Amino acid sequence: MTNRGQKEARNSLFAIGEFIPLIWKAMRQSKVNCAELSRLTGITATKLSRGLGGTSQLDHPSIQLILVALGIDMQRALIAIGCIGDWNRYYDPDVVVLSGLVRQLPETLAAARDGCERAEISDNSIKIIAGEVGAMIANHDRKVSEHRDAFHGYAGHRRIG
Repeated sequence: MTNRGQKEARNSLFAIGEFIPLIWKAMRQSKVNCAELSRLTGITATKLSRGLGGTSQLDHPSIQLILVALGIDMQRALIAIGCIGDWNRYYDPDVVVLSGLVRQLPETLAAARDGCERAEISDNSIKIIAGEVGAMIANHDRKVSEHRDAFHGYAGHRRIG
C-alpha cells in the first residue's frame, strides 16, 4: 500500500471511529444492549463489543448495519460527523434541515435545470446562495415563533362571563 493509501485508510478508520459515540448514545436512548444489537445486525457480539469498545475497528458495512438497526439517519450522521466534525450535532435542528435539503436538492435542481446548459457555480456564488437560503430558513423560524407566540397569547386569555 502506498503512503497515500495508508493515510487514506487511517483517515477512513478514524472517521469510522467518530460514529461510535453517536452509536452509544442511540443505544442508550433506545435501551439496546450489545447482545440485542448483535441480534438486530447479525454482527457477532464479540466483534461489536470490541468495535464499540475501541479495541478493534468496525468496517463500513458493519457501521451501516448498526446505524440502520438503531434508526440513525446516515445522511444526518455524515453531515454532523463528516462535514462538521461533531457527532453531537446530529441532534442539532440545523443538521436536520441540512439533511433534508441534501435529500431534496438533487431532484429539485435537476428538474429546475432541465434543458439548461449546466454551468459551474463559483465558490463566491455558492456563499451568496447559502446566505439567501439561510436567511429564508431564519425567516421561516421567526414566522413560526410569531404564530406560536400569538397562539399562546390568545390561548392564555379566556373570556370570563
